[in-house]
Amino acid sequence: MIRWIIVMCTFISSMHTFAQSYYYLGNLMGLSSLHGTARYVGSGGIMGSVGSDASTLSTNPSAIGTFSRTEFAVSPTLQVNDVSSNYAINGGYGNSSSSLQDYSKVKFVLNNASIVFANRISDRNVFRGSNFAISVNRTANFNNKYYFGSINGSWSYSNYLANDLNGSYQLNKAAFPSNANAVSVNDMIQYGERAMGAYGAGLLYKDVNRDMITDPVVGLVIQDGVKETSGGITELSFAWAGNFKDKIYVGASLGIPFFNLQTNTIFTEEDKGQTNLNRFAKYTMSEQVTQNGTGVNLKIGGLFKVNKELKLSGYFHTPTLYSMKENYTVNYTTYYNYSNQFQYNADELSFTMYSPLKAGLGFSYLVGRLGFVGAEYEFSNNGGVTVDFTNSESYSNVINKGYSAGLQSTHTIKLGGELAIENVRLRVGYQYRTSPYQSSAIIYGGDMISRTYTAGIGYRG
Repeated sequence: MIRWIIVMCTFISSMHTFAQSYYYLGNLMGLSSLHGTARYVGSGGIMGSVGSDASTLSTNPSAIGTFSRTEFAVSPTLQVNDVSSNYAINGGYGNSSSSLQDYSKVKFVLNNASIVFANRISDRNVFRGSNFAISVNRTANFNNKYYFGSINGSWSYSNYLANDLNGSYQLNKAAFPSNANAVSVNDMIQYGERAMGAYGAGLLYKDVNRDMITDPVVGLVIQDGVKETSGGITELSFAWAGNFKDKIYVGASLGIPFFNLQTNTIFTEEDKGQTNLNRFAKYTMSEQVTQNGTGVNLKIGGLFKVNKELKLSGYFHTPTLYSMKENYTVNYTTYYNYSNQFQYNADELSFTMYSPLKAGLGFSYLVGRLGFVGAEYEFSNNGGVTVDFTNSESYSNVINKGYSAGLQSTHTIKLGGELAIENVRLRVGYQYRTSPYQSSAIIYGGDMISRTYTAGIGYRG
């Protein structure tokens, strides 16, 4: 699989830490990666109308009805991720060689393990088969790593944090903590974890002469960072499909997805200019976010054989209801003539999320004994992601408004096919997915369209 990620520095944005974390989380909830059996992946994920593939439990469960015998399948995978990232600054890019970074990673992934129990009831009655299946299927992969950096003479992240914190200070100076040692947990929540963490570590401070919150950076800085994500979504599915006259197949599956996402960010700014303290060297921010949850959803589908060659299919997925937990830690280390450290560990947070509904249509055409070709269209209501914090309706509203303003529905087109040469199978596939972000939410015109190319070779005996 080839992926292009054009612009990567979303963690330095105008959003507070937690709000931005959920913004990223909401986008991941609505997107699926191409995972499953070798046949499913190699042919571009269009097996929902072809049938007889266990990966269809996570797309179109009616295809399970086309199995004529019990089958067990395991699909281990070596996955290669190749990522390029640019760090955008004031409409341009950093002027150091480190502003463009490539990252490649090879990882073992168990894409699918499934068993389909085929039960042929009759060759004469209208109702001819009742199949049941159990599958563990990987539906999304979050394993990525992004590097970025710049020699920057016009913009510092500490400047941004100081400006953000100074606005709150000017509104209510009496309530603001008097110094770094007075920072409380409530201050971290109220004023923002990153900004108050910088204040607690002594990076940001009160300028008594100008009566404002400021930072020591006034000149050239070297910026370096790395953001690594890991985890994914693995779904346990229980499906049933019925066969009517070997022509109409209907099915339903109960999905129990397990969501796991770890995000680690390390960002360093080293001063190379003239500071107003004359002794500031650099600071490092380290941030870890872990989000885990279990969900439930229902998928229904249908498959219709028009004739021996042509099949039509359709499916609908309800939104997934997730019960989520989150742990958050931010750590600052500042280096002046001395070093100072500040760490904040947030209490575990519980909340619920609703991933978007999905629906799709597809067709496949059997080309004699040569193989098949097919296509599929999928709609995902990505802007319909919502979050619910039981004890904070106002915060839920803030995050959900962000989803509505920044995310949008996606349209995915899948094309693929298989060529049969005696017992050898050659497969190719292509997926095109529109951007999940509204244009106003993309930094400096980045292209967030996804294009996936697949190919495979197999033996079927």
